[in-house]
Amino acid sequence: MANPKYPAWVSQLSERQLVDTFGSDTLKRGQAYAAQSRVGHIAVGSGTGGSLVQAQVRGSSYYSYATVVRHIAATDTLISTCSCPVRSNCKHGAALVWHMHTVNMRALTPAWQLALDEVTADAQPAGQGQPLAVSVARPSGMVQLRPLVWGRSGRWVKTGITWDQLAYPWQGNYREGAPGGAGRPGPGPRPARQRELLLPARGRTVAG
Repeated sequence: MANPKYPAWVSQLSERQLVDTFGSDTLKRGQAYAAQSRVGHIAVGSGTGGSLVQAQVRGSSYYSYATVVRHIAATDTLISTCSCPVRSNCKHGAALVWHMHTVNMRALTPAWQLALDEVTADAQPAGQGQPLAVSVARPSGMVQLRPLVWGRSGRWVKTGITWDQLAYPWQGNYREGAPGGAGRPGPGPRPARQRELLLPARGRTVAG
């Protein structure tokens, strides 16, 4: 893992905080701008009680706006201002924050997880079947992957599942699973950094 490029508070922001600051629609537009590499010339500074970030964010008309985001440490809140007509909490501010958050989180993600993310980027949930997870361990500096199933005890277990079983559809009917409420696997948002990589079993075998 590399050191985060931007202040620590950027990594600690939750999507709920960003929605509360910018609104859901504005955040989505900002995320799209960040993905399009519209954020540039970023300068980070510090002041009394927090930090300040300035950047140029290219708008829809290819005109760049001066965007400033302030983080107030005492209240863990954001103040976003911009030279665009909206002036505050706009998509340009959301783009700046999301860009920094993405860069920081990628730096904090272990190399093995980045590699597995590339392998599973096109994986699609099967929708039906038994939940399946993959446990990741690093004994003696090596990466070890082990398939898991959801057990009767209400936790992921390694008993009753092998890589050989996953190679052939007739060996079992598995689907993508994620830990959900009430101690059971179910749909829902996944944590940004997790020890279990969740995969659909059919059509894909991972060997460590």
